[in-house]
Amino acid sequence: MEQETILKEILNVLKLHGEQMNNRFEQMDSRFEQLENKFDQRFDRLEKKVDGIRVELTET
Repeated sequence: MEQETILKEILNVLKLHGEQMNNRFEQMDSRFEQLENKFDQRFDRLEKKVDGIRVELTET
């Protein structure tokens, strides 16, 4: 009976740990999405600048 209680406690701890890990991965996913959005915006700005420089060079 004592072994059964110990096993249940171990399973409970593993379940809690798994839930914590899932939460951490969700937070990481959210942060990566934010970073990806920032990079996309910066690449868009860079692309516009390069296009502007191309136009200027073409005109000269």
